[in-house]
Amino acid sequence: MPVSKIIAQSNEMTEAAYHLTRDQKRILFLAVGRIRNATKGGDQSAGLCEFTVAEYAEMYNLPSAEASKDIRSALAGFAAKEVCIFRPEEDVGAEKGSEVYPWMIKKAYSPRRGTYIVHLNPYLMPFFTSLEKRFTKIKIKDVAGITNPYAIRLYESLCQYKNAEGAGFAILGVEWMIERYGLPKSYTKMAEFKRGFLLKAIKEIKEKAHMTITYSEKKVGNRIVSFQFTYQQN
Repeated sequence: MPVSKIIAQSNEMTEAAYHLTRDQKRILFLAVGRIRNATKGGDQSAGLCEFTVAEYAEMYNLPSAEASKDIRSALAGFAAKEVCIFRPEEDVGAEKGSEVYPWMIKKAYSPRRGTYIVHLNPYLMPFFTSLEKRFTKIKIKDVAGITNPYAIRLYESLCQYKNAEGAGFAILGVEWMIERYGLPKSYTKMAEFKRGFLLKAIKEIKEKAHMTITYSEKKVGNRIVSFQFTYQQN
């Protein structure tokens, strides 16, 4: 079954997936693309996806041995991670409302057939298949070459605010990015934030995803509290 070349998911799911590694995101992109493609034919598939090492390797332009190693490592790490959907309407003061789910209910490997099977949590399917508004579209070819997981997280954030022509404008808070992207605590120092994250991420997005980006700083007093991004997907 072919994999969709465009991934669409709710903005809540985009933010929930920020903490995944590069290879975990790649598996998620592949699985969701396949599930959404099946959905168009009327089969929800309940989050079930089967794929081969060769398909993964071709999608991300990898040698077969490297692809196999990446898949095994990424799948093993899913067990320790959960999906956290933030529910700001349920917040009370500093206490944040949220819903938490496991990513998968099944992982399987069949050496005889050379296939992997992942069964995403069926409770998550509406975030991928029932999309009417507030969703993110990502072309696999644009994100496939990005290797820095922090760059992928920034790219996904920017994709939330792109229009049909690929242009976008977004204001992202420094504290928000540190928390949601899982950046090191040392990045609370602005010099470290820029050197270790922002400049590297923008450089890779420009080169690998072919998105032009300019940004400006927003300050409160002498402290930079957010960045304003203006961009165009080429």
